[in-house]
Amino acid sequence: MMHQEHNIPWNLLASNFTFIREDRRFTPPRTGFLTKNRATQEGDLNHFVKSMANMITTFSLTKREKYPSNYQPPTDGKIFSDSLRDRYPHYLNERNQLLEHWISWSRPMPSGEAMYSSSDGQLADVVKILINENELQALLMLAEHPKIPLGHLRNLSWGHHFGFGRVAESAIKAYVLFNLIVATHTLENASYKYSQEYANFLKDNAAIFDYPAQNLPHIEFLGKVVTYDSPVETFPEVHHDLPRFREYLKLCFSLLY
Repeated sequence: MMHQEHNIPWNLLASNFTFIREDRRFTPPRTGFLTKNRATQEGDLNHFVKSMANMITTFSLTKREKYPSNYQPPTDGKIFSDSLRDRYPHYLNERNQLLEHWISWSRPMPSGEAMYSSSDGQLADVVKILINENELQALLMLAEHPKIPLGHLRNLSWGHHFGFGRVAESAIKAYVLFNLIVATHTLENASYKYSQEYANFLKDNAAIFDYPAQNLPHIEFLGKVVTYDSPVETFPEVHHDLPRFREYLKLCFSLLY
């Protein structure tokens, strides 16, 4: 049931890990996935990473071919539809819907080139929504527009990173972790719920903090927000609806390309 298991060697990845409950080599005892330190581990993991990267690249190139190679940059107009705006009222509004706002909001660097900064997290969240919703035409227009320095919104931080690069970071954490959980047979018996890896995932991908739009697809799937002090007994369980779980894995993969 691993996603893309015919192209991504999940079983090879899983063969290098073992699930241990309350490992008393740690204080306090740790539950989760530990490496087996096999002699072939480095080669196995390198092969896994290359296989997965190749799949993402292949899907990305195929998807890009569906759209024009160049865009004539507009100077005004709506970037996204009113219906999308109304679905995300906390992130999208009539102001950031307009291309003119994006152009006027950028500031000049000493070189004269336009820039965005860490004070523009609200624009980064708009980009995250567009990625989550597969609004590729709007994203390509923004990326190629000469007056919109979209790349500056990829990595923004003030103590933590909240640029739109977080979409792929959050998605790949979920995608690898849950496929590993399936491959190690810790899904059906709910053992995953008690792992340190699942706790770390929830407290990063299911939390609300500054500019958290990258977490919206994960919170929607999990059905709740998780805080840093949430006890394990309250962690959401994902193994009860397997068709929905499979759709979530598919979504996570799509966010990588």
